Amino acid sequence: MSEAIKPTDTNRWVSTPKIKENSAECLTACIDWIQITVKAYTPEWICENLLQIPFDLMMEDEGTGIVGASAFLCFDKIRLLASRSKGEIAFYQILITGQACRQFELFLKNQKRSWFDFIRDCMHYDAHFTRIDLAIDDKKTYFKIDELLALAEKGLCQTKLKLGKKHGSFHFVNGESRGDTVDFGSRQSEFFMTFYEKNYEQANKYDTDVAHFGEWNRYELKFRQKQALLVASELALKKDVMSVVLPILNDKIRFLAERTNEKKERCPTWEPWAEFMKDVDKIRLTMKPAKKDYPSFYSWLQNAVAPSLWIAEQLREDFGEDIIQTVIDNAKITKKHQQMLAKYKQEYQLATGKLKGKMG
Repeated sequence: MSEAIKPTDTNRWVSTPKIKENSAECLTACIDWIQITVKAYTPEWICENLLQIPFDLMMEDEGTGIVGASAFLCFDKIRLLASRSKGEIAFYQILITGQACRQFELFLKNQKRSWFDFIRDCMHYDAHFTRIDLAIDDKKTYFKIDELLALAEKGLCQTKLKLGKKHGSFHFVNGESRGDTVDFGSRQSEFFMTFYEKNYEQANKYDTDVAHFGEWNRYELKFRQKQALLVASELALKKDVMSVVLPILNDKIRFLAERTNEKKERCPTWEPWAEFMKDVDKIRLTMKPAKKDYPSFYSWLQNAVAPSLWIAEQLREDFGEDIIQTVIDNAKITKKHQQMLAKYKQEYQLATGKLKGKMG
């Protein structure tokens, strides 16, 4: 096992007291990115046996590819990419990121599988894991991200990761912060971590008030290439995410209360970090399947279009002219709109559980 995920004495800095009430609700862990290279199998076989998504539910992926692979097939955000050599498809890559993980958890739930089962199944067929991201969501916010930055800049951070980077956003109008982010390690390395204010990230994404999301930090551990393969092996073997993650956190980083000794390992741990590490020991991997509600398209219709539809309906009632149907009849439907319709059909089937085809 490599140094990056070699288990260490997890009691070196952290004891494990009785878990605090409601800490399980404040701290959760999830898989937020999984990328797998699959060779020697057809797309049909990959979909039916690894993803266990009926092949006839897949559609042509019109999205952009990634380095080394082009778009090929997808079920909404769950993607199967193709890597080519001299114009011919050499192998395929399963790419499940962000919200796609939550979508895939609906399939896993219906299949009566867990992430651990899926990872084990992939390894059984010699699939090669090239990236895994594990995310810890902290809705208690044991500390502020800017506090970690301040400690690091004062030299009160013990870490084996050589590089650090801070970044964030703010309003030009009033200078108000729109969230802080700090990277530990290099994004080009096989292992690094990103800590950021998830509530601000979501508020920026949806252009809404940050108060809507409450207190919310996210701590992401990102593993690539050999590190991803080692983590996948550990997850499949132990079926417990924190028995894998906690030793890594303990080994890689610690924040200090003060410099009481020339050697950082002999300095006391900063209390908020110690409290966080005590509670994080109890986290178990959770699955948060995408909510079974109408897709985001409905939200757009309701918020952006519904008022105009209401006006058109009032005009129809008053004057008898069906403006809405006239507009639909004269609509210029392009290939892009056909692709959007196919995508929304996928989203609707997944969100409502009305999937056509055999499941698991």
